[in-house]
Amino acid sequence: MTTAPRPLTEPDFATLLAPLLEQPVHSVDIVKHAVRLYSSIWILEAKSPSGPVGIVAKYWEDATAFQRQMRALQIARSVCSGRKDVDIPYVGCCEQQHLLLMRQVHDPTVDQLCRLSFSWPPSANYMRHWKRTLYQACGEVGRWLRDWHAATTAVSPVAPLFEAYLASRPECLKLITGDERRKLWTLIQSLEPEVTCVVHGDFTPPNLLWAPGKLTVIDFGLAEWERMTPWWDYVAMRIGLASALRFSMRSPGRWLPSISRMAAQAFSDGYGDSGAGSRARLACLAVRHLVLHANDLCNGRAYRKRAQWHKLELQKALSEASRESR
Repeated sequence: MTTAPRPLTEPDFATLLAPLLEQPVHSVDIVKHAVRLYSSIWILEAKSPSGPVGIVAKYWEDATAFQRQMRALQIARSVCSGRKDVDIPYVGCCEQQHLLLMRQVHDPTVDQLCRLSFSWPPSANYMRHWKRTLYQACGEVGRWLRDWHAATTAVSPVAPLFEAYLASRPECLKLITGDERRKLWTLIQSLEPEVTCVVHGDFTPPNLLWAPGKLTVIDFGLAEWERMTPWWDYVAMRIGLASALRFSMRSPGRWLPSISRMAAQAFSDGYGDSGAGSRARLACLAVRHLVLHANDLCNGRAYRKRAQWHKLELQKALSEASRESR
């Protein structure tokens, strides 16, 4: 179980938040505290002269992961400085406690937009509104990701990053055949140094909150790396959209492939997708589907169909890479 270096109390948070919010904090209520694998999260309500302020406080056990998160948030806030259409709700940090503090945002996530429920068959007006909302949100997400990547580009090797990533996950590699492992390693080892950027790390629909005129980006950075090919974020979003739309409807026949294609195309158009044949893109597809396949298998029978889908998509990416290498 992950625990902070010492228990954090409501007065501790009040002392931390006052200078960051730039106003007196009379008191803080801890609404919720959850312990995760490598972090702890507090949902706070700070009482201030301007009214209650919702705050999310997140602690990292690993110092490297914390530093990466902090740097990514600071860069993102700088990139988005002066923009009214994008919100990076970063408030500040306490480096001694490995603690990041962010404003709580209550807008729906893109994942929730994908999972809107409706009676069957839906009305034509409802479907038009849903498609228009999803199309607009995905386009704005793509444009922001393009700007974020463009602000932090450099050229560096990516093959060693993939190799280290997979070496730390031997249990995933055991789930595929020897031929599939050979194809995967061949693909990764063929990668040339290419453009890299400071990646978000988990650029998926649950970490993107959207309301008309405002996109909020949260949960920057995973522990694996700080710089990576920008295709990692791009592929993560494409897979997340397809998964949310494909597996969110609970009754048979409710998934509409045309909407999934429309959402993916809106995101790609916003990003400016011009690397359909990139081997780095295929490597990201294969590795991401492999890890998600393993995760879903661990989650039990309820995720069996999604695990099978990830396995099929992994095989498609490896087959495409093999054809291109001939």
